[in-house]
Amino acid sequence: MKTTLILFLFYFIFLVKGINVISKNVYNKNVTTMGVDISYALYDIEFDEDLYRYSAIGCPLTDGFNVITFNNDTESTCLCDYTQSNAPTTNCAFPICLELGDYYKTEQWVNLKFGQITTNYTLKNITQFRFLNDKPNLGFTIKLTPIKGTFTLSILNGAMIGDGNGNGFKKDYFGFNSLESEILLNVCPKSDVLHHVGTYFLDISPITFEATFSIEINYQNIPTSIEGDTYTTNCVNIDSNHKCINMGDYSLESVDSLYSFDVKDPGFYLINFFSHDSTLFITDDPSITEPNHQNSKWIIKSYGSFNKFNSLTIYFENPTLLYLKMDCLNEYCEDYLGYSNSISIIKSQGLIIKPISSMGLLEASLALIQSSKIKTKSNQNFYCPKFSSCNPYSILSPIDEINPLWPVPGSLQFIPGFDYQIMENDLQDNFKLKEKSYQVALILSINYGKGIIEYLNLKDSLNIEIEFLSNLFNFDGDVIKLKIKDFNLKLIQECDYKEFKKSQEIINTGMNNIKDINNWKYKLGLLQSSSNWIGCENSILNYLKLENFETNVTSYQCPYSISDPLYQLDPCCNFHLLFSEACLKKTIKTQSLKIQDYESNKITNQCFGLDCTSIVLDQYITQKYSSSSFLEASSAGEAEDKCKIPKLQITNTFLNTYDALRKCRIEILEPPFCTFDDDCKSFNQGTRKCDLFTRKCIVNYEITDNDYIECVLNKIPLGTLYSLISTLDVNSTIINSIHNELKFKDWVIEGSYPKHSTYKYYIKGSDNSETGNLIDRSNEITYKTQNLLEGWLFEKIDYLTLLENREQVNCDAYFLMLPKGYNQNVYSEFYYRCLPTTKFTTSRSFCGYCTDVNSTLCHIYNGSLSHIGSPDIVYDEEIYPFSPTQDVTIDQATCELGLSMCLLADGSYIPNIYKDDCENQRGSCSEPCGYECQGLIEKCLWFKISETNSSDLMSPELCESVPGFQYIDIFCYTTLTNQQDCNDGGYTWIDCPSKDTDNCIGPTWNLTKPDEEDFLDHIRDLCYLKPIACTTKQECLSRGRCSDHQYFYNQIALDDEYPYPNGLGKCISNHTVDTTSIKSCKLYDEYDSPLGCYPKFNIPDKELCQQQQQQQQGVNTTKWWKPSTNKDECLSYMGCKVIDLVYKDSVDMLNPNNLPYNFRFNEMNENNCNEQHSLSGSATKWMNKFQWVDAVWLPGVFVQSKWYENKTFTTQYQYKDVLNYEKFYEKIVEATNKQVSVLYSSEAFCQKEKRENYLNSILCSCNVGGNSECFQSTNLIMAQSIVCNGEQTSISFFNGLLNFQNDSISHGCEMISISQISKTIYSFSTPQPLSNNFISYLKPDNFAILNSKDAIIGTLLNDGIILKSEFGFKNFLICMNFNITSLTNSKSYPIYDFAIKLSNNNNNNNNNNNESISDNKLIPLNSESKLKLINNINYYCSNIENITEEIKEIIIYPINRVSDWKDKDKQVLDKETTVLVYILACFFILVGIYGLFQTIEFLIETFKSKKPLQLTHLLIVSVSTFIIMRGIYFFVLPSGALTDVPSSDYVLVVLPTFIYLSSFSIIIALWYVIVFIVLKFNPSAGNMKKRLYTIVASVNSIIYLFFIAIVLVFQYTPYQPNTDCVGLIFEEMKNSTPQQVVSIVYSVVQALLSLLIGIAFIYLGGSIVKLMKTLISNSKGAAATYSSNQSKIKILTIILSVAFILHSIFIILISVKAVTSIIFTFIGLIITEIIPAISILYAFDKRFASSSSIKKSTSSSSSSSSSTKSNIHLNTVTTESGTESSEFYINKN
Repeated sequence: MKTTLILFLFYFIFLVKGINVISKNVYNKNVTTMGVDISYALYDIEFDEDLYRYSAIGCPLTDGFNVITFNNDTESTCLCDYTQSNAPTTNCAFPICLELGDYYKTEQWVNLKFGQITTNYTLKNITQFRFLNDKPNLGFTIKLTPIKGTFTLSILNGAMIGDGNGNGFKKDYFGFNSLESEILLNVCPKSDVLHHVGTYFLDISPITFEATFSIEINYQNIPTSIEGDTYTTNCVNIDSNHKCINMGDYSLESVDSLYSFDVKDPGFYLINFFSHDSTLFITDDPSITEPNHQNSKWIIKSYGSFNKFNSLTIYFENPTLLYLKMDCLNEYCEDYLGYSNSISIIKSQGLIIKPISSMGLLEASLALIQSSKIKTKSNQNFYCPKFSSCNPYSILSPIDEINPLWPVPGSLQFIPGFDYQIMENDLQDNFKLKEKSYQVALILSINYGKGIIEYLNLKDSLNIEIEFLSNLFNFDGDVIKLKIKDFNLKLIQECDYKEFKKSQEIINTGMNNIKDINNWKYKLGLLQSSSNWIGCENSILNYLKLENFETNVTSYQCPYSISDPLYQLDPCCNFHLLFSEACLKKTIKTQSLKIQDYESNKITNQCFGLDCTSIVLDQYITQKYSSSSFLEASSAGEAEDKCKIPKLQITNTFLNTYDALRKCRIEILEPPFCTFDDDCKSFNQGTRKCDLFTRKCIVNYEITDNDYIECVLNKIPLGTLYSLISTLDVNSTIINSIHNELKFKDWVIEGSYPKHSTYKYYIKGSDNSETGNLIDRSNEITYKTQNLLEGWLFEKIDYLTLLENREQVNCDAYFLMLPKGYNQNVYSEFYYRCLPTTKFTTSRSFCGYCTDVNSTLCHIYNGSLSHIGSPDIVYDEEIYPFSPTQDVTIDQATCELGLSMCLLADGSYIPNIYKDDCENQRGSCSEPCGYECQGLIEKCLWFKISETNSSDLMSPELCESVPGFQYIDIFCYTTLTNQQDCNDGGYTWIDCPSKDTDNCIGPTWNLTKPDEEDFLDHIRDLCYLKPIACTTKQECLSRGRCSDHQYFYNQIALDDEYPYPNGLGKCISNHTVDTTSIKSCKLYDEYDSPLGCYPKFNIPDKELCQQQQQQQQGVNTTKWWKPSTNKDECLSYMGCKVIDLVYKDSVDMLNPNNLPYNFRFNEMNENNCNEQHSLSGSATKWMNKFQWVDAVWLPGVFVQSKWYENKTFTTQYQYKDVLNYEKFYEKIVEATNKQVSVLYSSEAFCQKEKRENYLNSILCSCNVGGNSECFQSTNLIMAQSIVCNGEQTSISFFNGLLNFQNDSISHGCEMISISQISKTIYSFSTPQPLSNNFISYLKPDNFAILNSKDAIIGTLLNDGIILKSEFGFKNFLICMNFNITSLTNSKSYPIYDFAIKLSNNNNNNNNNNNESISDNKLIPLNSESKLKLINNINYYCSNIENITEEIKEIIIYPINRVSDWKDKDKQVLDKETTVLVYILACFFILVGIYGLFQTIEFLIETFKSKKPLQLTHLLIVSVSTFIIMRGIYFFVLPSGALTDVPSSDYVLVVLPTFIYLSSFSIIIALWYVIVFIVLKFNPSAGNMKKRLYTIVASVNSIIYLFFIAIVLVFQYTPYQPNTDCVGLIFEEMKNSTPQQVVSIVYSVVQALLSLLIGIAFIYLGGSIVKLMKTLISNSKGAAATYSSNQSKIKILTIILSVAFILHSIFIILISVKAVTSIIFTFIGLIITEIIPAISILYAFDKRFASSSSIKKSTSSSSSSSSSTKSNIHLNTVTTESGTESSEFYINKN
């Protein structure tokens, strides 16, 4: 039983052996960096044990034919040991140890030894390592492990250094980049590629500031056999398509594309692939016999010139048949040196084992490359074969916080302006490798600014399959062959606010380092893509409910996905189409998010301040998701980011620099034509003569170098200049300083044909690709060889080697000076005898003329040159003198007589001529006056050669076998003289003069198959072009040279492989090849040109080309292109000139196979080109394809001959200090890069602020301890740039641009920053006053601006900017988007303008301060802004001028305004309202005057009668006061003065209302006494006065106490705005809750009192009228008087009751603003206030009352008893005692 249990456990353990998956999660991260928006799916697979990388090592066991027998103990003693010395001692006859030349030599190096302990090195400068391999039969490994930073490795061995002076291999041929792949080299014996017995040289160059790495080298003990290895068995091809590979073969060099390999034994296998820009596809699927980039299992890829050695370790458990396919860049599968790609497959002879978790970040990333692939549901495969090629799928270093941005992924490595290799990640120490984890990243979508490229959606990313590719293992060596799918989506929502703040601190620390801006920008993206940062961003969404919305925008971006068929048809998507079509603006639909609602409960519970947080959340979502940003930027063709610096601006900055260098090179460095020395004064300041041999001014490099420096400094952009020299003052001190810094010793020629060290740009082995005489990399290149081919070299040419043999120098000089007109054989013989290897000396004596005996070539008088023309010159056993009939010998004596010579250019002269004739009639032209086709004339030749067989040539015997035929100079001439007879006989008719000059060649068929021995060149020479010399000045000046000359002439020397005859036209066709990066000609079959492609091999003549044109009649028809013969023809060729760009993932970048900022012509028509020009500016231009240069007439110069004895021309060469033009170029470009860095810094700062501002406020608010400080904000920095005096600079920002003129800055350069400022700061809002205003003020327009009189003169149309400078500025042009589409007040404010506020505050604190801004009014610029179309955007623009220099800050807003804004008075009412208000005021004042008159009258009467004042008088005074105050109010109201004085509302509106109520309360009290006391005969009537006064006093006390109470409450309970949000948001002013309550109570009480008073008047007045009616009926004598008083009381009752009831309704309506019409108010005030006041004043005016006393006695008429008496008057009532009792007297009986 026990045994069974043990066996079971053992069996169980065996079953579970291997690695197991613990979890498999996917995270979605949306990141933005370097202006690229990327959505990632990040996969994190956790295992139960660590992962291990096994690297197989080993060497082939055969040399391809035989088994290699190794002797591991053999050591070589015959070798060159450079580890001890640069000039080692040779210890054997072979090899010969040469001293290292300067190219390879270094004085200090580090020696390495085999098997030494691994050492870490940290380098800041290039360092050379050397080691000695003395064992010829041992292989060895070289392993470099990157630890921190980036570096390149170049490796050479002693056999590669040639002569030691740079004529061997270039150092970077075997180059490796530490960012591309692992550097693990297996160097094997018998290898022709890298193995060498001797010294190895390893140059390691840090790319970053410093690089840390380890290096180790170890020998391999190669076994003579491997168990189970069947390397001795020759493989068998499985079919006719696949070439089999023998295991263990040393190398397979072949251009075959399909291979197979049979894995017969299990084990580790090493697949080596040595290649240049090629890909090896491998699969083990028997159904896939031709693997490719979509169905392979493994891919080995080389990219560029680095890391040609590529290998892959795979473990095979079972026999397997591999299918391989090699995809090469070129048809020969070889690099530019001719090394072919090679494949070898080896069974491992050793393993290097290392756990992934013990590696560094970069090491782990490189080790995991090729370890897996992804397969989607749609069977699409994504691979990661090379670090730069891992796009969209990349394998990451497994770290705790998964981050796809480090190391820099392949998707970002080609961003223009971003050198990913110099990135220094000082954050990587915080990235901790995660054990037992495997992490990969898949780009779901990416946007480089030209539209979204979508690979997969998030939902589908959960269903992908990750397949491990059998090259990762566990500790036990078990291979991981898992296929993992069904991933779990995990949301990243964890947010540690402290970590977030730390990230902010890191960002803020480096943001001011302009020099390191790219590092900072990428670090910004790196931090903002961390899990914590994204978790913090995602956590904000918990407070929101978002919804999708769709909108239409106008954009240049690509609207289609890659899978959409329309993608290929749109030039905005398919870059190939951009070669002939422009990307046009189109309307597209875009999706975005907006806030549907807030999670108010969450915000309230978790955040500080619901209102503040909600508003900031709204702003955050708006700036993050709003489609308006897409619209703003996309209309300019750029990315969505408003902060992004337009690429056009960057391009133009560089173009301006390169344009300056190119113009100055032509203006300064190219010697002009001359005839006299005075012609050269402007060129060399008169220090040198005119060289009469070349007719060019002699160079003085000391002067021209300084002139060149000055020219460049004056032409480069001033920002670049300032970056270069920190000043704009270009003076001799600056120039000399630069010259002294950059000068170097060089051998130069300043005389004829000046020379100095220059450069050539070429592909090695391709002569026709070479462009020479380049002084630096700014040269413009006109190429014929495809610039898509790689391997271009920019190589220095110095002339030192020419001076190593002085005889050669003289030989070359004399050869150029030989007199013209002699047989070519004589020139050849002379040059042959002139060579240093012959016995003849090259120093000669002659007669002639030298402009400068030491520096120029000379005109040699015919017959005077020694050894020329004498009988010993023999060629083919025949004597060839110069001219047997004319040649005469000129001796010294004859020469010194002064023979006349008329000197022409290029050494020609006319002898024996008069001076006048020479100078006035003779001369030469710089260009010929045309060409003529010469050669055989009407000859019939017999060629045995045919198109299909060029090896069987004509022989003399065959030719002369036909009677009359003659064999002359290898050609057979027939006797036929008629073309028809010739053709009928099968012969070839040649008549050269009848041919056009663009078709001047021999037989047509000879061009189709050029002969390798160049024999057919002789046939071509049967017809040849001869230039026609101009004979007169007039002929010459009508001629010139077209720049197309370079495509037609002097081509045989350049195209010696497949040469075009001089002047032969070209058969042009369009660019038809769609490569992965550019539209191109056929790479190996065609040349390129501005007009199109023309054939390289099968060269058609004119007739054949025209036949092809007629036959094709299609889009790509051919056309014949002939050389231009005149200016009009030359300039007739127009085209669209563009920067030479290539594309990668729709991102355009400078072509790496061309010098920077060179151009080419595409195939756009003029309309398309102009459309594209509006997007790309000077980078695209419709212009002439060729330029015309007028010919120059060079008149003869008369001189007399001189004798020169044994003249040597080695003195032409001088060893002197000259300017290093390439170093100067590098310095200029470095300064330009600094300027561009400033632009990029402003972009980065803006991006930082944009993303951080609101995010930080929300996180702070919703974190523990959140408070009002969380909402402190900064104005968003939108742009920064350097602006210089004397330079025009344009700065773009989100809704406009600024143009600075030459004089905008007083001197030097300064930094300008532009920040955004919201227009809400200037919003108008006022709380509602206590009073219910009868008249509504004009409502101020939103965002209104005021003048000095506080009149509203306009409105703000958009957000503004704060413009800050260091030292101030004087003027500039501003253009902004005025946002007039939503404008509703354009009629009121018809003029578009800008408003500004100036400040000399140079404080850099950008905190919003509403008070400081609002306290200073904005001032209109007083200019009418003009509409301008800039970059396809409509802007309104104005010039801002005459700014005083101390102003360092300007706030600018776009506005619309009135025309008379300065003089406009404050207007609070419109015209209609103002008129009615003044009428009301007049009514009130007139009534008031009436009341005032009564007041004065009764005061006078009272004073005279000495009677006391009566209650009637109080009533009159009260009503008069109310009426006058109302009149004053309405008179002052239109002026607006009351709006600025809060107390005016209480005094002129509220108080009069209370006086109004108080006044009529007196009447109510009086009538109350009459009705309830007097009329009802109340016993207390006798005390009527006291009672009446008590009632009046009590009622008025209550009224005025209420007035005081509501005023105090309203005044001292104002609204306290929420200051939590500081100035980030604008909060509208409003009434506080107590104020609102008081206002309501005030209105209600006022309306209620009015209603009660009205009712009281109805009741009391009715009672009195009723009583009086009774009195009238009972009184006969006083009836008339009673009747009169009754009618007045009745009218008064009706008026007052109606008025107060209507007043109640009136108050309610204006309180609730139900009616706002001025007419309603006008009528209401007249009815409810003016008419009642008039009624009172009229009723109590004694002049209108009855003057008689009505007496009524209750006794008989004769009675004289002393009964009680009371007299009734209308205005007074007196008691018996004579005291005042009431307004009415009633007789009481």
